[in-house]
Amino acid sequence: MLTPQEIKDKAFEKVVFGGYDPDLVDDFRGKVFEDYTAMSEENAKLKSKIKVLVDRVEEDRNKFEEYRSAKDSMRTALTNAQKQGTEIVGLLGNLLDKL
Repeated sequence: MLTPQEIKDKAFEKVVFGGYDPDLVDDFRGKVFEDYTAMSEENAKLKSKIKVLVDRVEEDRNKFEEYRSAKDSMRTALTNAQKQGTEIVGLLGNLLDKL
């Protein structure tokens, strides 16, 4: 890919007959340089924004995995608590029957 500086520095041989008007070529080259520079700068900014967004998505993905893991842990703890509660109620019932 050409750089803006390469476009600006490009020189053309001047011919005596049948060539292009040097002033028109220089004017056009100047416009191309300005537009290419603007697009190059915009491209760099957009790449930077994309990187920020990609990083943010990765952070969100990591948080999601943490939440999923926490949810699974809470579900396991709740199931264990329910089982223990059922066991305790059964034991208390047995004790009351013996009394």
